[in-house]
Amino acid sequence: MTDRIAVGFRCHSGWAVVVSVTGSARAPLVLERHRVELVDDALPRQPYHAIATLGAPAGVVDEVASAASTAAAAILRSFGRVDALGIVAAQRRIPAGLDRILASHALLHAAEGDLYERAVIEAGNDAGLRVHVVDPRSITVPAAVDALRKSVGPPWQQDHKWATTAALAALAAR
Repeated sequence: MTDRIAVGFRCHSGWAVVVSVTGSARAPLVLERHRVELVDDALPRQPYHAIATLGAPAGVVDEVASAASTAAAAILRSFGRVDALGIVAAQRRIPAGLDRILASHALLHAAEGDLYERAVIEAGNDAGLRVHVVDPRSITVPAAVDALRKSVGPPWQQDHKWATTAALAALAAR
């Protein structure tokens, strides 16, 4: 039987750290890791901010979400065989109305974080992958993941550890 492979994402505004792994939390093996772009320079990385401060049209949110989902799907395909997707994603309460989001700087950030995480989740679902969401407030990085820096070398930062932990959780989920 072939080892199962999972990809883990830790999203930011317009980019993500992505790690592919196999194994378990006690014996993880990193296959690849990358910093990837989820939108290109033609679109704002922070679409809600662009609406609020630059007067961008409201449709830019949908454009960025679509571009991010398309990019995430291409990234997943680039890994070849993938059995599961783990994503670090927070549960957020985003108001339905754009005006309410635009009225709060904190909500601008929350909505943008939600946009990118949902785009990756959508890409995983569309690819038929088992998607496992890990709330960043609940992450405990296993000692074996933390220790991977010795074998994989730098960079091995929190984003890499969290993406790896989410991917391993996706492999362990049944």
